[in-house]
Amino acid sequence: MDSSERFDPPDFRNRRIVGAGFLNVVCRKAPNDAIDIWIQVHHTGADGLPMQEFLTRLEIAWGTEGETLFPGDPGV
Repeated sequence: MDSSERFDPPDFRNRRIVGAGFLNVVCRKAPNDAIDIWIQVHHTGADGLPMQEFLTRLEIAWGTEGETLFPGDPGV
């Protein structure tokens, strides 16, 4: 994957949540053997704070890549 494409969010319209689910997760391989995890949360299934706690626990358990340098906005 081109490093500039790393920060393009996945098109969740192609991965609609089916049935009673409320989480939509996409994992993509990133540079340096890291994984980028994109999560779409439906507001009826989870509140913001419990999801943030979940993400914090995941970050602690799996670790992080370190400093992430986000690209500048090229403008539209």
